[in-house]
Amino acid sequence: MDSEEFGPPEATPVPEGFDHVVATDLSYIAVSTLSGGTVCADNTWTGEITAMEWFAGERLIGWQWWGYEAFGYKIADRNRAGSIMDVGARPHFSPSGNRMASLQISDAGWGDMEGFAVWQVTPDGLEPLSRQVADEHGVAPQVITDNFGTWAFVGWRGEDCLQMSADPYETFPADPRGTARRIYFAHQANNWQIAEGRCS
Repeated sequence: MDSEEFGPPEATPVPEGFDHVVATDLSYIAVSTLSGGTVCADNTWTGEITAMEWFAGERLIGWQWWGYEAFGYKIADRNRAGSIMDVGARPHFSPSGNRMASLQISDAGWGDMEGFAVWQVTPDGLEPLSRQVADEHGVAPQVITDNFGTWAFVGWRGEDCLQMSADPYETFPADPRGTARRIYFAHQANNWQIAEGRCS
């Protein structure tokens, strides 16, 4: 099938209250920058945009998008030249707002990130600190595949550590704890690698 057959039949509607800074057509979503420019991203696989909201004042705009066997969450940074990237799921900001993390893991693997990532919010943009996401073959990081189930973000513990949990459907190899909930963390001192345990 031609790729355009998967796209929306008309421009994806922009949620109410954002049409003064966001516009769409059949191919793109465009966001105005704080400097008066425009930044655009491919919108052809998007059928619906929901839950659009502001972050960091009016610098960042986030929205959930849904498409044909696909979904994700985009963040538009309106600072300077502007940028739009997919972060998989609604991000969580550290207490200061200077760091942003996203955790998105689905059963089908149709999410636009499938994994975990952390960014530093700088005046120049969103600088990646860690990306532990599915590879080009859709294979998720080992800690996620070993604990296949429902992952959730618990919260930041200060600026340098995040807490998360996993309720596995099954474990590989078999774990004597069965499918009891596991607690995980990611700390700056360990390059944000997901490990079992809690923030100290």
